[in-house]
Amino acid sequence: MPYPNNHNLAVQPETISHFIEELAGVEPSQVYQLPNLVQEVDHGGRYTTRPKLKLADGVFINQTALAPDAGGLELAGRPAGFDFSVQPGLRFGREASHNGVFFGKLAVRGLAGDGLVETPVAIKPTLNRKALLGELAMFQYMRVLNGIPTYEPLAYLTTAPTRPDYLITRFEKRVATMDTIEWKELADSEKWEQLNFAVSTASLLHSHMLFSGDLEFKNVAFGETGDLKIIDPELMVSTAAVGETALTTNDDDERERAVQTIKRKISVDMTSLCTSIDQFILTTLSPPERQANDVAKLKRYKHYLFEPYRRALIDHDSPYLPVLLEAYALMLSERKQRAHEISSPA
Repeated sequence: MPYPNNHNLAVQPETISHFIEELAGVEPSQVYQLPNLVQEVDHGGRYTTRPKLKLADGVFINQTALAPDAGGLELAGRPAGFDFSVQPGLRFGREASHNGVFFGKLAVRGLAGDGLVETPVAIKPTLNRKALLGELAMFQYMRVLNGIPTYEPLAYLTTAPTRPDYLITRFEKRVATMDTIEWKELADSEKWEQLNFAVSTASLLHSHMLFSGDLEFKNVAFGETGDLKIIDPELMVSTAAVGETALTTNDDDERERAVQTIKRKISVDMTSLCTSIDQFILTTLSPPERQANDVAKLKRYKHYLFEPYRRALIDHDSPYLPVLLEAYALMLSERKQRAHEISSPA
């Protein structure tokens, strides 16, 4: 099937064409309920790649989520078919995905009455079914936690083992990521204000014992009113079980191991944010401006992340707060020690 225009910068046209072909070929008998994988989330600090579902070829859908405004109509047991059209405007701030996420409008025939149910969607393709199911599980887990705003999983399309599967989530307009900010246009105080999104994202996730693993600016998202949106849980892990161990064990060695694990997870996310500051703020300075005072300013930006992060953790009033604060203090102490060793003459 020809694909006329590639409006998604990171996506090959054949990827979208393949998705359209596969979707069009689904028979009503190949439509199933989207599985609930919340119980599959690993809480020991490891990636959630455990789902061992034997999925048939077809589409697995969340009927209620696809038709939230069905107007009281009874949802059909099996929709009659699906259509997909590319929407070139649905890409702002998300076209840099290394997985080639693309966007459009999903139309479901016969889901509620005789008409079409149409929904703007983001579609993530990958050959790694187990990892993609793990990501679906993490999306579902975040949505059952109170106060974790993230994208809603709508459907999952399976294909042959040698071809990609596709995770379909609801697309929400006017959600941007921090790497789309015009840093050149901002005063220093405004840059600090923008960094609050990064601080808020990290503290919100960590208060629930969730760690992004890739918390660069491209994965820090917000809406027009400053509401957060947690995106891309591909590398996200939960350490809820580790946190429980740290809170309850009477074994000092076991507790130390648990705190060290949480410290490392906090450090990875905070380091990602600091790296983003280097990449996105320093690059906005023209070469003549890259003087020592600019480097010092960057260091202040990085420093700005940490104390607000600690205060935000306290504000979230997490049941894991004592462990999080201990792990945070340990991380900060180690960072200061390394900085001292680097700056001290040999």
